[in-house]
Amino acid sequence: MAHPKMALAYRPVAANSQITVNADGSVDPESSFVLGQGSIQFVSSYPQQITAAFLPTGVFGDANGNVAIYPNNAQNPPIRAQQPYVTVNYQINLPGGTSLGPYSVTVGCAPLRIDFDANGNMLIPDARVPNGGIVTFLLTPRATASLPLTFNPTTVFGSGVTLAPGVAQVLHASEVDTMVTVTPANSPRDGQGGTVKVGSGGGPEGN
Repeated sequence: MAHPKMALAYRPVAANSQITVNADGSVDPESSFVLGQGSIQFVSSYPQQITAAFLPTGVFGDANGNVAIYPNNAQNPPIRAQQPYVTVNYQINLPGGTSLGPYSVTVGCAPLRIDFDANGNMLIPDARVPNGGIVTFLLTPRATASLPLTFNPTTVFGSGVTLAPGVAQVLHASEVDTMVTVTPANSPRDGQGGTVKVGSGGGPEGN
């Protein structure tokens, strides 16, 4: 099994990672890395207050994973990770209902955990990992049966896996700048899948 350190080969790791929000609401870098219990700091050129919405919650932001980003950068202090060794995704929510992303922050060499509920629904339906990143797929222990997943294309995580309730499957992205469609075997009847962008995802932001 690949070691999560591979995910860090593409960016330097710092105690504080600055994330630039451009005038159109997109961010740079799209995938950020910080040391365990490090911090991120948004520097915004967007002319209005906007919001970054993080999943899973409990790492950055309030109880709902939301972080307000202000046009006055003196109001955007560093935000320390509330958990070490985790990867989170976030979207930038703009006025008018437009959302950009997903983007990722890796805290201390960790995979992104993507949970499936008992009905087979992928709970982060639009996910992202950096090039060289790691994904942990986990079916809730409350599920009463295993959940087969298929991947398209098959060259990134393989052709598929079968998730047993409560047993994590850790997969390393073997290609860069690719978007993978994740489909539960009986989708859409028995659960909705989603996508995992690796690096740039092979397409424009927001797609």
